[in-house]
Amino acid sequence: MKTEMLGNPNISFLSMKIWLLSRPYIDSSNSFDSDWINILFEFKNSFVTYQDDGALLTLPCIKRFLKQLIQLYNQLCGRAELSSYEPNIKIIIDSKSGGRMECSYILEKDYKTRFSIEEEFDQTYLPKLINELEEAIATLEKEDSVK
Repeated sequence: MKTEMLGNPNISFLSMKIWLLSRPYIDSSNSFDSDWINILFEFKNSFVTYQDDGALLTLPCIKRFLKQLIQLYNQLCGRAELSSYEPNIKIIIDSKSGGRMECSYILEKDYKTRFSIEEEFDQTYLPKLINELEEAIATLEKEDSVK
């Protein structure tokens, strides 16, 4: 999928970008189904480019990740994890010493091919990610109130 046609991603952090595309089952009477979000996920650095798309994340997963990130940023210790029922994308941010953080991406495309990659950064990158997640959640919840 050509990302240029989608405009700016909803979430952009280090080498990762996530576009929130749609809520395919928003009209479902089952809250589990209505929480799924179609996304385009892209990881791109000088070594690898990886994309995956589909109903890969849920609203509760994103909310849980945001809550964990805020706690991680405030305490500068702990872990925040974005994962879903689907194994395609798992992002783990762990604190290290001196305000350093490590972001691990575990990406699985087809239940057969899986790879992981890590990036290090400092805590000053977290406020932008927290803000983007808050905006994304607000947008998704606005869709909920319209349905």
